[in-house]
Amino acid sequence: MRLPELIHFIGIGGAGMAPLAGMVLVRGVRVTGSDLVLNEKCRELVQAGAEIFAGHRRENLPEDAELVVFSSAVPEDNPERRKAAELGIPAMRRGEFLAFYLSFYRRVAAVSGSHGKSSVTAMLAHILTGCGIEAGFMIGAAVSGNPSASVGRGDDIFVTEAD
Repeated sequence: MRLPELIHFIGIGGAGMAPLAGMVLVRGVRVTGSDLVLNEKCRELVQAGAEIFAGHRRENLPEDAELVVFSSAVPEDNPERRKAAELGIPAMRRGEFLAFYLSFYRRVAAVSGSHGKSSVTAMLAHILTGCGIEAGFMIGAAVSGNPSASVGRGDDIFVTEAD
């Protein structure tokens, strides 16, 4: 099992999508994506090497993409999703891709519940880092003065929120 060489993210600027795109960029995956409005997260991803388009159009999706990851907010009739289906490019929701991505780690801690997931996830990541453990993590909210995601060592422990 391996990560694809090129992944296209539809809705890439979202709180759950941008960290995933950033983590696969760190792992050497070529990332393209689109969002209705380019925000600060999009600008950070572009600086890290992603190619991002404003708006959703068929031509945004590279024909050599190996996978399309889309936000739950992206409808089935989205032109990029339709083009992916026509070209036979596999597509999956953000949560499905997160589960696939987590399969590269030996141990996963997933925080669930109706309130406090981001806070607990951030605390666990902070505690592990303080103990000298290079855990990967993905926090669903901005963390003052710290990143909201990291690949960590890349294979051992990953802490995330679970919807």
